[in-house]
Amino acid sequence: MTIIARYEEISAVSTPLNPIDDLISWISGLASIGYTSDILRTIHKMAIQTQILSGARLISVHAENTIGLLDQAFSGSPDVSFLPLYYAILNLSKIYIIASGRANDLLNNRYHGASYDASKSRRGLLTDEIILRERGVLPLFYKVLTHRAWRWNNRPVRLADVYPFIPCISFEYDQAFGLQSRVQPITLRLNGNPSSGFTLIAELLALDKGLHPLTQSRRYLKIFAGLRSQSNHPARFVSDKIMVSTDTEARAQLLSHTKRHLLYHIVRDLFNKPVGIYTALSAAPIELAEEIPIWLAFFHLSNVVRYKPDTLARIKDSAAWPMLLCLQRHALLRFLVIFWSFMQQRTIELQID
Repeated sequence: MTIIARYEEISAVSTPLNPIDDLISWISGLASIGYTSDILRTIHKMAIQTQILSGARLISVHAENTIGLLDQAFSGSPDVSFLPLYYAILNLSKIYIIASGRANDLLNNRYHGASYDASKSRRGLLTDEIILRERGVLPLFYKVLTHRAWRWNNRPVRLADVYPFIPCISFEYDQAFGLQSRVQPITLRLNGNPSSGFTLIAELLALDKGLHPLTQSRRYLKIFAGLRSQSNHPARFVSDKIMVSTDTEARAQLLSHTKRHLLYHIVRDLFNKPVGIYTALSAAPIELAEEIPIWLAFFHLSNVVRYKPDTLARIKDSAAWPMLLCLQRHALLRFLVIFWSFMQQRTIELQID
């Protein structure tokens, strides 16, 4: 079946090697100012030559920083690698912002965009919290991803509202806490023809565990905004009909109103066949593009490493530690893949041979 993902084009890539090594090689190419200039010009549609050149130079610096930080993270102890891993992700976040034509905004937003109060004592990983701030990289990053305003100055966020939205560690999250991740596989498809009209149909997919309980409340399904449920098929939602002359016109018009930043990675069955795509189940006003929970998790852990080694020791002695060791590889890999998808403006599907 044809999967509708965050970007129109989907490119499947397979590797017999460590996929993180491949992503590092790709990102290393951004150190080339000529190569990066071509990406900004042809893919991100920058037209002003001075903006292209200055943007490519900035991206080159951040790409080299990212590679150095990743090398540092993987050559040292896993206990403290969260610190360089977060800063690698922070540098990639800045590349998103620069490639979106907002390099000048970084000059006035040099802070992280979130903070951590190390003086507070929490009972466990999920009850710990970070504070969202008005200015900094995170608000800019959010605007680039969602095209929406940032309104969360001084808002606390518990890690219990972060980890459920990182599906690449959903098994380990369940093992550690006995909780189900808050993501739901769905399908999106175009239906109709020029004579009868076109609609967009979205459908909840019941896989091995069935539908997530939160799908019973429409407010958790932000991806379905503008669609109406069907009484004879409660797991299906449909748009209003439009009359256009081609499938291409219909697809462009119907998907222009879809919050594609809420589409996560593609779901495959036991035979490795694509069957749908994950989306977040969140009623919070902040819209959780896939990058945001990963960013927040690594930001929090980097602060724990820096300021609360006693807390890190307690976490290491808990059921959460295997999950966090998986986070270092799986969530990082996922962030690298969606970063590269953004740079190429096409959904990259990376599989291991």
